[in-house]
Amino acid sequence: MASTTPIIRHAHLNDLDKIAEIETSAFDHGWTRDNIRKEFGASFSVMLVAEFDDEIIGYISAWKITGEIQINRLAVVDAWRRRGIARELIKMLIAHCRMRPPYKILLEVREKNTAARALYRSLGFSENGLRKNYYRDDNAILLVKEIEQ
Repeated sequence: MASTTPIIRHAHLNDLDKIAEIETSAFDHGWTRDNIRKEFGASFSVMLVAEFDDEIIGYISAWKITGEIQINRLAVVDAWRRRGIARELIKMLIAHCRMRPPYKILLEVREKNTAARALYRSLGFSENGLRKNYYRDDNAILLVKEIEQ
């Protein structure tokens, strides 16, 4: 019997093409395929994917830097949005952090992206700053979540 729940796992280099495809569809000025490939070789980089029926439907990319995790990218395929995939990717990243501290997670989100801001708040992130004109057409809200050990 086939699973009806996506699995979350560490990304592999053979996932590169699908991650790049999702990146291109999710972000107007996203990372290039080469930028994503470099994440696989960086010792401080963590990349997880959500997979359903052998198809990657979302991913999260973050950097582990002394005492912190910086979320750089989080995207889910349009057809799978609003089904809890982003939430599960973030939860798995947090679980990964608990096993190997850093002590907090940081990220920026578009000020206009109210859905993402609501998701992050529901996961315990606090808005703690503003970067004016960070994006070409929007400000960035800075978010932080303390990790309990």
